[in-house]
Amino acid sequence: MVQSYRHTESNGSHFEGHGVFTVDPDHSDILWYYVDSMGHPPGAPARCTWVDGVLRVERHSDRGTARHTFRVDNDVLIHTAELRLGDGQEFVPFMTSECRRA
Repeated sequence: MVQSYRHTESNGSHFEGHGVFTVDPDHSDILWYYVDSMGHPPGAPARCTWVDGVLRVERHSDRGTARHTFRVDNDVLIHTAELRLGDGQEFVPFMTSECRRA
């Protein structure tokens, strides 16, 4: 599955992200490849886990950890992202997106 995300601020600045979900044929795990417009090179794919019908993934880098959850509620895909930067111990909300069929 392919995903594209674009967020535009009122001043015209924007952020874009693109992801590809695929199944690891050797382990039947879901992998998430992701790149965005922040300018950092893409990392290795992140391995996802299912917990109570919610797809969860953590992406680690030298800048910190991003934790993403994907769930479907009444035919709406809800993507939530939280960040834990540097030496921080707690995740802080970054964004919540609601995706609907066009």
